[in-house]
Amino acid sequence: MTPTDTPAAIPPSPTREDYERDYAAALAANSDEAAFERDEPTGLFLDWLADACAQEPNDANAMALATVDADGLPDCRMVLLKDVDAAGFTFYSNRESAKGGQLIARPLAALLFHWKGLRDQVQVR
Repeated sequence: MTPTDTPAAIPPSPTREDYERDYAAALAANSDEAAFERDEPTGLFLDWLADACAQEPNDANAMALATVDADGLPDCRMVLLKDVDAAGFTFYSNRESAKGGQLIARPLAALLFHWKGLRDQVQVR
């Protein structure tokens, strides 16, 4: 087996044509707007996370965590989601780390889940 015969651990980025085809297919599949209206957003996210866990080769629970430092500058790093429920998203952090200090000083953050294999992402603020 040559290196080119070995399947990639991370799929290659899709082409513009792939995106256009997949986007058109998603629009057709979800033409009923009720599919986007769910009373319980936590359940919808958990459905998406389950799909990502089934499709992603590594760390479907990885998320970018964006905070703001003391000077008001954005700071972003990757962390792992540990749990999600109606109260919110749980990840572990050392309170003495940069992110811990930033969250204590300004308890506001944004999360971004990017699931390349699904060609989808979810932002939470």
